[in-house]
Amino acid sequence: MGGDWLSDHYVTVKTAPSLYSGRMISKEDVAHLENSEPVVEVPIVFNPAIGRFEDENGRMDLIPLWWQRGDFVDHLTGEIGLSERLRSLPPAEREAAIPADVAKLFPQLHIDASFPPTMFIYGEKDTNVSPSESEYTHKQLQEVGVRSELHIVPGAEHGLVILPERKPVPQVEGLYKKGIRVLG
Repeated sequence: MGGDWLSDHYVTVKTAPSLYSGRMISKEDVAHLENSEPVVEVPIVFNPAIGRFEDENGRMDLIPLWWQRGDFVDHLTGEIGLSERLRSLPPAEREAAIPADVAKLFPQLHIDASFPPTMFIYGEKDTNVSPSESEYTHKQLQEVGVRSELHIVPGAEHGLVILPERKPVPQVEGLYKKGIRVLG
């Protein structure tokens, strides 16, 4: 995640839920979190009864809400209204519109030959983080001579699982082992 936070995937307003969250999240669903204290660790578990991951205080609903509203970038940067300004621009003009004081949060703006070797593993059907993000960053890395591998796993959703059972795809373990070798 983060290969292209300026894409329409993050800045457009959605009218349907992501396949992964399975429902539209309302502001009321997360109102109790508005003035809550930061939390260092909250276990996340898969609830088979509802077919979703959840945590005890509902923070798992924040990212789908921000994605739906197209204001994820506002929450990433702390700059309210940035997503709306980016949404009004053609995609090719968005990188230049990022304020200098938050540019460090966008990896795509910092790709050069000093970037570390990278291996991307994405589910072909990922609806949470578009495989195009990794394709974009992979291409950037190759252009500056950084070792980069891209693996798009057929049939896999976010987290390299097959829906609706959320079972791991068979090749997951082998790809993770390969990733350790590439990065090691």
